[in-house]
Amino acid sequence: MALTLCILAALAAPSGGDAVTATLEPRPVSRWNLATPTEVWSKVGGGIPVPHEKGDRFLAHPDGPDGIFLMVDRDGDGDVDSKVKGVGGFVALRSKTKDGKDVHYGVRFRKAGSDWEYACSSTMTGKIAGLPITLIDIDGNGRWNDYGVDGLILGKGKNAGFLSKVISLRDELMNLEVSEDGTDVKLTPFEGETGEVEFSIESRGRLAVATVSDLTGKVSFAFEKNGKQVVPVGKYAITGGLLTKGKEQARLATGKMRSVTVASGKVAKIEIGGSVTADFRYELADGKLTVKPEIHYYGQSGEEYVEWLPDNKSPKITVFDSRKKRPVESGRFASC
Repeated sequence: MALTLCILAALAAPSGGDAVTATLEPRPVSRWNLATPTEVWSKVGGGIPVPHEKGDRFLAHPDGPDGIFLMVDRDGDGDVDSKVKGVGGFVALRSKTKDGKDVHYGVRFRKAGSDWEYACSSTMTGKIAGLPITLIDIDGNGRWNDYGVDGLILGKGKNAGFLSKVISLRDELMNLEVSEDGTDVKLTPFEGETGEVEFSIESRGRLAVATVSDLTGKVSFAFEKNGKQVVPVGKYAITGGLLTKGKEQARLATGKMRSVTVASGKVAKIEIGGSVTADFRYELADGKLTVKPEIHYYGQSGEEYVEWLPDNKSPKITVFDSRKKRPVESGRFASC
């Protein structure tokens, strides 16, 4: 069953030309516990690009030797009055928009060398048609309607798919519209041909979420386990996701995967996982073998597993004597 089907059985999707609207409220999350198909950390630079009544960002800059502190203007008045120190921290930004709406935006910070990076630690939440809905500004640019980039949770779960122009509500497809500030959302019935995606994964890890998107990236559906999902006709591929196993985690990306075509009334299969292949480059010169430290991991459909080190270390690379069929040398990357 797809993530977008986690709804209350008593709810009914809007019918005919009916539109359903809702107003969402900001909710910073000081202890981030939501799984997203991608995670974006950006350099702080001159501040956090969240618009408010006095400007287009909240000011922030490193301070102290080697930028050991980060000073943040948390209320948008132009004074950097909040200090982040150590390896990272959380700050809730507060202000008003130019039209009087509340700005309440949570931000995670982390130290990166002499620089600082930030990521969104905030949501817009509410209910639409009786169903809990959560938006996540994944790329941290202060806009909440970047389809195929920002995050969406329908229901009470904590696993987000990508924000999509079309969602599934009790097996009925609906158009979803979101305002730039994330406060207003609207559902209208989808009109168009549909088929199905049958998703399956073979993995020893736990799937938090896998997203399947069309070629525009604007229409996507999230899966938490094997199952079928009604989708608009088109071509689809894996575009993101998250798997965990103990302290390890891996994110999903399209990689080398070829899209599958969903035709009207037909079912297209997307099967991922299984045996993973490590792809790397090497050079052999003057009897010396040099292996490049950049390794890519691909599953059975060509999907890529990124931000992943199996067993928290690089794979062991063994060189064989082709004549005697025996190993002559092996090793791992020292930096891992």
